[in-house]
Amino acid sequence: MTNTTVTVSKERKSRTTSTTSSRRKNASSATKSITKARKTKIAKSESSKSTRTEIELFCDRTDLETALTYVRRGVPQNPHHPLLHHVSLVADSESNTLELTTNSLDFGMNTKIKAKVSQAGRLTVSLEVLDKLIKKFPQGRIKLTAIVTQVTKEQDSDWQGDSCQLILAPDSEDAQFELEACLGDEFPTLPQVTSRLLAIPASILLKQISSALISVASKQDNKMLTGVRFKFTVDAKKLARIDTISTDSSRLTFTTSLQPVSKVKLTTDANFTLSAKVLKELKNSLTATSSEQQIRVYYDELESSDTSQAKSAAVMFAWDDKRIVALVMQGDYPDLSAVREMVEKNDKIAVFNKPTLLQSLQ
Repeated sequence: MTNTTVTVSKERKSRTTSTTSSRRKNASSATKSITKARKTKIAKSESSKSTRTEIELFCDRTDLETALTYVRRGVPQNPHHPLLHHVSLVADSESNTLELTTNSLDFGMNTKIKAKVSQAGRLTVSLEVLDKLIKKFPQGRIKLTAIVTQVTKEQDSDWQGDSCQLILAPDSEDAQFELEACLGDEFPTLPQVTSRLLAIPASILLKQISSALISVASKQDNKMLTGVRFKFTVDAKKLARIDTISTDSSRLTFTTSLQPVSKVKLTTDANFTLSAKVLKELKNSLTATSSEQQIRVYYDELESSDTSQAKSAAVMFAWDDKRIVALVMQGDYPDLSAVREMVEKNDKIAVFNKPTLLQSLQ
């Protein structure tokens, strides 16, 4: 009885061992099958990706840093869309240039630098990230390459689209850096302004802007008073007259400049109001230019959009390869012609010594 029981127990144990061993083999086989399936799936997924070169060029590191410093003024502080933090890069193989653009939707900055372009294209990248990286690069040439990876939709995947990587490599070092980038299709373009009004020396325009900004309102009670009114006309003596008016309801500034029509080449009369923010950026840019630099001024009315039937217009200030494009403020600026006439007819003039006057006011 005892031997029989032991024998039966051994047989059960043997069967159990055999069954366990079989299960382990099946599990191992299943694991190998799953692993093989995963590898197959990964290989299939990889085969569904394709890459292309969007941009390839060489440019000078100093030129790129200078251009980024200029266009960064067009990046808003608190944009409602993250793409407005970006700078648009457009490479042109025909002109061998790299164009940089920023856009705050109220105004934008644009400039071009020389580049050796082997592959033309466009993309956008975070200006702050790109600028910090470029500042750490050594002097010399930089190679910029943008690689776009296109992923097609799989049956078991809900994602498809393009991903873009901007690769920067200093010419003097065996290293490269990658930045996340976006294709430039969704970046808002600046308004096209092509009708030229006049060309005016930087010193005259800078003087008028500086004077007008003194009386600009800072509060938003009357939005139009936070801007400066420009008026371009040709008087009876065939002189181009450039008037700027600004007021904050307590102070008033009129500035007038008369220039020979042949010198400034005024093509047509125009009136518009520009925000103080735009003019401050223009003032900062003009300060770094030569006083005799001719600033070309363009003005165009824009077509009404589908969402808004209100007429809008844009102004462009251009010199060398730099551009500032701004939307004009919409609304009626207060008519101050009567006040100006009263001031101009007043024959009582007081002349003060500036240091003495400031000391007395203190």
